[in-house]
Amino acid sequence: MKRRKAGVRKRTLSKEASKFETGHELPLIHVTTVGGAREILSEGQLSTERCSVFGKELLYFFLARPDYRFKHGDEKREFLSFFPVVLVFDPASVPVVYHVYPFDTGGAVAGLFDDLSDPYTMLEDYELSPNLDAAHKHVSWAFGSIENYLDGNILLKAGDVPAFSNVVQSFVSIAGMASQGSNKPDKRASAVEIASQHNVILKSNLRKIIVPAQMLSDAGVANEDLVKTLKELDVDVELYDWQPNLAPNEILSNLREVVLSEFRRDE
Repeated sequence: MKRRKAGVRKRTLSKEASKFETGHELPLIHVTTVGGAREILSEGQLSTERCSVFGKELLYFFLARPDYRFKHGDEKREFLSFFPVVLVFDPASVPVVYHVYPFDTGGAVAGLFDDLSDPYTMLEDYELSPNLDAAHKHVSWAFGSIENYLDGNILLKAGDVPAFSNVVQSFVSIAGMASQGSNKPDKRASAVEIASQHNVILKSNLRKIIVPAQMLSDAGVANEDLVKTLKELDVDVELYDWQPNLAPNEILSNLREVVLSEFRRDE
């Protein structure tokens, strides 16, 4: 997908969704590796990093969906450091939003959605208004319910949208990649992306963390420093069983329903 070098962002999707109700407030999900999580927990915060797509220091989340995928994450890995950790944040953790997109922008620029998108619609044309209210209204408009959004099943159909509405038509086509039964499945195609330009402190903002059990204790030895850190954060900790020589993205796929089941209970 190409970037817009000049001109005005259309924000067509936000205009379409503007009359819809915000609905239930959803948490923000940040996925990292065990290696990355060690640094985050040591520093006590999520820190911005240079984004190769937008050329700015940014911090990324998905709205309520753990649909991030690691580069080379489909390859088997031996070391624990490569495997996923899921962090669930209160939406108030990001009071100032830099941008909101209806899909993973990194995947879009990498060409993952090109086969099903309008080549004359630029990346910036899909941008929503930069606030969490716009993100929640988008969920109501495009998916009709939180359940549909969590599953990735878009409610909008191409036949319900005028052919001349190129941004919406293209979005519907892209988002279909996340729907059940897609011929080219990719959950990132409809996971709402939230970016901020500020760091996020873990204390009082981090609701839950999902880590491999072996990160806290293995071979009869407890990781006392990490256990202490998590207790001080007073965060809900959920464990999964790890073993070497699996693919990290395979683990993420298995964790997806574990993460989403909690949000379904809250709906």
